[in-house]
Formats: sequence, structure tokens, C-alpha cells
Amino acid sequence: MATMYLLLGLLAVLVQLIVKETAACASSGCCAPPPSSVSCGGCGGGYGCGRYGCYKIRHRVASAKTVAVDGEDDIPDGKSLSLLASPDERFMECCERRNLPDACLSKCSFRTYTKEALQAMYFRSDKCPIQAASEIHFCAAQGRDHRACCARNGVGTTLSGEKCMVFCDQRPGRITPLDYSYAACYERFESMKSCFWHNITGEINHFVSASGRAHVNDGHV
Repeated sequence: MATMYLLLGLLAVLVQLIVKETAACASSGCCAPPPSSVSCGGCGGGYGCGRYGCYKIRHRVASAKTVAVDGEDDIPDGKSLSLLASPDERFMECCERRNLPDACLSKCSFRTYTKEALQAMYFRSDKCPIQAASEIHFCAAQGRDHRACCARNGVGTTLSGEKCMVFCDQRPGRITPLDYSYAACYERFESMKSCFWHNITGEINHFVSASGRAHVNDGHV
């Protein structure tokens, strides 16, 4: 019985990660139930009330190392992002842009965003509501399609097979109704995260390399 409850809990976490708009797939009968409302209960000074509770109001200052983003693989939520930011900084920046509360921001790093953290959120032993899991996962993936990397990392080799690839494609608007056949995907959570992290580091390295070549061509080096 305990195993069954754990399986139900893990499946619910997976559902929350994928189903962004439950109304869009309600007719299938496989979607997650509508998320319960999160009450702010009165936010203190410097905080606003968001979808997942009180969040810190931040005055964003434009960085000198930013770039306009307009491709489908970019974070749709922002007009610029720091090209030299570390993977964890990119992760956190996205979470802050989406007005996540402090309890959820503590999950916005590749070290702290873990299966154990998701389980704690689901069983409410963590103050970050499980409804925010989809936002955190989106930010970890930077709103991008990582299916090619996930295939190389064996994400599709669980009992759930290729179905697990839906967790690697975090482009906006991807809504997939789930059932118990997806439960085994949870085994490859760290493999998915590895793809997200390496994508960011690869982008940083590419930018640094391209910048170096530009300086050489301009006669600056």
C-alpha cells in the first residue's frame, strides 16, 4: 500500500510538470485536477501576491552583457538575459521573472532541484506548492526542446519508453495528458537535468569563443 501511495505521488508530480493548462485537455479524462488556490495571507513590505504565494518584488536593472531574444528556443518571458550567467544564475533569473515565492526559489538551482525536493513539495512538507513544479521545470529547461540530448542520455529507455521525451520538450504550449504509463520517467529525472545544464554551459562556451574570435578579427588581440 505504501508503494502505491508513493507511485501516486510521483505520478502527480509528473502531471504537474507537464500539464500547464488543465482546461486545454480536460476532455481526455487524463489531466491533473485543477490546482488548489494558494493564499498569500497578507504579504509584507516589498512583497507582492502571485499565483504561488508571496514573492519578492525586484527592480530589474539591465545588464551590459545582455542580448535580445526572439527565437522559439528562447525564454519567452524576458527581453534579455545575461549571456555569461552560470546555469544556476540563468535558472534563478527565470524563476524570479516568473514571480516564484522564496520557498520555491530555493529549488531554482541544479543542485537543489531534485526528486526529493519534488516529493517534499507534493507531500506538503515543503512550503513551495507543488503547483509551482511546472514553472521550476520550465526554468531549468529554459523553455527549450532538449529531446535530442535526452535521447542520448537514455531518457527514453525506461519502461515508459519514448513517452518520457515530453518532459524534455519545455517549449511553451506543449500540453500532454498523462496516465500511469509515464510513471517510470521519474527514474530519468537527473538525466533530463543534465541535458538542461549542459545546454546552458554549451551556449556560454560558444558565446565566449565567438567573442574571442571577434576581438581577434577586430585587431583587439
